[in-house]
Amino acid sequence: MNGNFPLPQEVSANTIRLTMKTLTVKIPVALETKLRKKAKADEEPVSAIVRRALNREMEADATDFANLAAPLSRDVFRPADLSTR
Repeated sequence: MNGNFPLPQEVSANTIRLTMKTLTVKIPVALETKLRKKAKADEEPVSAIVRRALNREMEADATDFANLAAPLSRDVFRPADLSTR
């Protein structure tokens, strides 16, 4: 399961190889324990859970900006009320 993001691929003959980079991060012991328990319960690799979480965080940043800008865009593009002076 790769989450909601495309994985870079190399295709040759009948073989598809996923191109991945390695990222090393330090996390608190308690977070690592929760992560491993979730991985075991979901029968999924820890790396897949971490990739999904990172992807959600990256998408949330873009969504947050859009949500912050939305009220401004409504005011800018809303036609003026012609019934008042």
